Amino acid sequence: MNRLHSLNKVRKTLNKAADLIEEKDWCKDTYARDADGNAVSEYSPSAVRFCMLGAIAKVSVGESREFIAAIQHFEKTTKCLSVTLYNDANCTSKTDAIKALRSAAEKTGYRWIDWALGERMNETS
Repeated sequence: MNRLHSLNKVRKTLNKAADLIEEKDWCKDTYARDADGNAVSEYSPSAVRFCMLGAIAKVSVGESREFIAAIQHFEKTTKCLSVTLYNDANCTSKTDAIKALRSAAEKTGYRWIDWALGERMNETS
């Protein structure tokens, strides 16, 4: 997988996660909730609200490398310790979550994406 392809996959994953939250709804403190507000798996057909991490997991199902790369890209570009901490912060809203995912999707950073996907880079010391 080349670097541009890797970057495009990360962008698509983060944008799809933002789309999912925008189209469905957003939640805190669990990956997903059903219409009654009960915590459910992000893969459950009854899931109608997603946290940022749950949305990333849902849209990257079966693609664990892209899931990890998207999370690492978000954390690196936002300088946030974790997607979960950002999502569950008292001051974070649905709008903030969507904007943060889209902002991270727009940013580039080839070196760490290659590392996250397990590809070796020729580095100079």
